[in-house]
Amino acid sequence: MAPKTKLPFIIKVLRFYFSTLGKLTPSLSNKLLVRLFSTPQTKKVRQRETVVLKGALHNKIQLEGYDIQIYEWGQGEKIAYLLHGWEGNGGSMGAFVSSLSQMGYKIITFDGPAHGKSSGKTANMMLFAKIFNGIVQTYGKAEIIIAHSF
Repeated sequence: MAPKTKLPFIIKVLRFYFSTLGKLTPSLSNKLLVRLFSTPQTKKVRQRETVVLKGALHNKIQLEGYDIQIYEWGQGEKIAYLLHGWEGNGGSMGAFVSSLSQMGYKIITFDGPAHGKSSGKTANMMLFAKIFNGIVQTYGKAEIIIAHSF
């Protein structure tokens, strides 16, 4: 039998709230849940992400009311997009950059809204999709898209 994992205090508080008081105020509970599940934690950029991002061309563009941080590598005619997952950043998919560049691709990635160096406090899958669509409209269609999580 596996040892019982000790839950953090905040999880215990949230469990109590949603199983008791939250039932009395469902509208408030819904708003709180949406907020909790659409607010990514700020994570420190890992060393390997920092290294790969240093080699990129950095640019910011305005999409859907957000300042979106764009990163580019390579000079190829063909485009490959790398899309990070929840609480990630443009460097999260950096392991693909070297190989794709050697294969002649221009590699483009971005920090999603409320992630990395892009603006915003909340995000969701639909917003990521709108942002990505705007990036494709700006930079062109891809032959390769590699995505994580979303």
